[in-house]
Amino acid sequence: CELIGPETMCYCQHRYRQHRTDNPDKNTACKNCRCKRYEFCIKNGTQPVRCKCKHYSTEHDAHKACTRCACKALFITFTCACGKPAHQHATAVETKEERLATGKPVGQDTPYAAMGGLTGFSSLAAGYMRMDPSGALGDCVEPF
Repeated sequence: CELIGPETMCYCQHRYRQHRTDNPDKNTACKNCRCKRYEFCIKNGTQPVRCKCKHYSTEHDAHKACTRCACKALFITFTCACGKPAHQHATAVETKEERLATGKPVGQDTPYAAMGGLTGFSSLAAGYMRMDPSGALGDCVEPF
């Protein structure tokens, strides 16, 4: 439902570009912390969403345990623009070729190497909000 860009935040509070993204095995460990892989941080517009413990997702550590209470796992009750609950989504790291092979939208090419030629920056809006054909063609049931 969301296409990730270089400035998109992870739950570890580092951006996608700060993770190890230029490797063939798709190991997206963070260069700046102990985060083992990039995971898209869901937001409601520009605001972080809340866990069922009522704290923001940004108040949970890279392992998703809450830093303000005894909550051990981030459980988001937010509903995505596609109509499915956020907890039913997963972060998938795919190249442009992999998405084309499965019939998923790809957007416009970008010179940013870590994106694998996946999308242009104009295509980073949620699927239903994109103005290019990549939003219109997708059925928005794929994971993040």
